[in-house]
Amino acid sequence: MESIHPPSSLPLNLAKLSSSNVAPSGFETLQLRQLIQLEDETVSRLDEEISQAVARVVRLSGCRDSHRRDVDALCGIASPLGRFPPEILAEIFLICMEASRGIKASTSISGPPLVFGRVCSSWRAVSIATPRLWCDIELRSLMHSDTVPLIQLFVDRSRPLPLYFDVATEPLLGTRLQHLNLRLAIVDLEPLVVLSGSMFSALQKLALNIHPDYSCPQRAFVGTITIFAAAPIKSFTLVSSCLGVTFNPLLNLHIPWARLQNLHLDFFHDPLVARAILSQCFDLEVCSIAGTESSYFRSPTSTSHARVLPRLRTLAYTGTYREDERELQLLLESCSFPQLRFLELNTFSWSGVPLALCVRSGFALEELTLGHVHLPVDAFVAFLEEIPTLKRLIIGQRTRVDCGFLDALTYSADSHSAILPRLEFLTIWSELQFDPTLMADMFESRWWPEPVADGSNVLRPLTRLKRAELYVDFERLWYPDVERLYALAIAGILCSSWEGTDRFLSYRS
Repeated sequence: MESIHPPSSLPLNLAKLSSSNVAPSGFETLQLRQLIQLEDETVSRLDEEISQAVARVVRLSGCRDSHRRDVDALCGIASPLGRFPPEILAEIFLICMEASRGIKASTSISGPPLVFGRVCSSWRAVSIATPRLWCDIELRSLMHSDTVPLIQLFVDRSRPLPLYFDVATEPLLGTRLQHLNLRLAIVDLEPLVVLSGSMFSALQKLALNIHPDYSCPQRAFVGTITIFAAAPIKSFTLVSSCLGVTFNPLLNLHIPWARLQNLHLDFFHDPLVARAILSQCFDLEVCSIAGTESSYFRSPTSTSHARVLPRLRTLAYTGTYREDERELQLLLESCSFPQLRFLELNTFSWSGVPLALCVRSGFALEELTLGHVHLPVDAFVAFLEEIPTLKRLIIGQRTRVDCGFLDALTYSADSHSAILPRLEFLTIWSELQFDPTLMADMFESRWWPEPVADGSNVLRPLTRLKRAELYVDFERLWYPDVERLYALAIAGILCSSWEGTDRFLSYRS
């Protein structure tokens, strides 16, 4: 390449001109233009040579990188790593994880152990077959939609080893989390004992499902969970299928009972504990209790003082198959619900407990649902006589009442002689062994307008029964009774979708 040397100095006259403000002469101006043209040509030639040199450097760099990749590939083929047994390769994976994350399994696809499965099929097979890679899980965010599937993937691949979770969320998560649903084995509850009690400052709804761990011997829960003690929880659901395992929510779980508005206890084991919980829920509005069973665990809870829940409006109770009158009595003894409006009882024996509760509370019940109950007519009618405000009555499946109930429910000439004078909605299921004629009489008396007081034939404009649902097999009805019920169905009072409706309509036509 030709060497370019800039001129060492300008001609003397030009050097003199450059250091003064004297205008150059015509000859000097011509010399300046020739010199400028010469320098421009030199710069252009240098730019071209530089471009050629840069292009060659780029070409050589690309060639070098290509050869380097070939060398790396050949080294990979020649490396003994591909000939390692799966056991050695698994240990190498563990060492890599320990060096980078301390054996913490990241849910990121670019981190171990997920990244091991992206190299080749053999590495993927080894990583999947190594549970130790997946049992210590580190979560850095709970907000991603793929978090739950990834956790399930890690749980499946870590079997049968125990699991360890390291959860690190954003600082504001506890102030944003409003609904939380936990389903844990009773042994998995113990780590919650050491957690802080001020994590969930915005939690409104909590559901806790506790189930036994059959892989290890059952034992009593030790400790108290205070993580939810300061949370503003309004709705709490506790489902426990750990029969025979001692878990007392009053002792082992701190919940702001006094602030609860909705409480649901399912598969509960001790009615005394349930009643003690109810006694602390002063703002409770809706409550359902299912599966009380006193034969497994008996709490030393005191029963000396009465308990009044002034805001409770809805109560649902479902007993167990082995239940007797004692269970419901233990639950509701000394309790009073003056604002109760909706009551549901699914028990296998009727007792005097509902009547005693009604007398004690003085509530104006509006809706009553009964299921799986054998109702002695005298005791049941005595209870209904105490709730003249009832507007909706549902006699559910497998509930049996004899014909005396229909007689008591049928209006006579004296409107004050019948029970439930404000009844507007009535549902009866097919398991009831009712006489169809008495049933038709009862429906007609509840729906048909009665004469005015002066004895004339002018009918009242309002009817008593607004809607009735009858789920009964048509084949058990006599034709005259069918005609009477059909008239109610045509009037829009009686629901016509009972069993055998098609046969009923075709038979009538």
